Amino acid sequence: MAPSRAVAPDTNVSAPRRLGGAREAAAIAGVDTSTVYNWLRQGLISGVRVGRGRIKYDLDEVAATIVEYPRPDVDALKQYLQELRSSGTSSSSRSENRR
Repeated sequence: MAPSRAVAPDTNVSAPRRLGGAREAAAIAGVDTSTVYNWLRQGLISGVRVGRGRIKYDLDEVAATIVEYPRPDVDALKQYLQELRSSGTSSSSRSENRR
């Protein structure tokens, strides 16, 4: 009888991907599903087509995209726009300048 040989684990095998729908991806990212679709079109994330018209997204990739492309601070942006409006010219004077 030949001695048994141990088989080394294959180190080239990647971990299984966590796949989910657009709603799951949007929930992870804290964005609307339309943003997930836009990210797919822009190539920021990838998807796997399953069936007719269905796309599953790599949820780990979505999470990594958020880290790479963080969302802007919406409150700071609103405050900045408010300051611009209050310090700038009024809308009525801007419309007069167009005439």
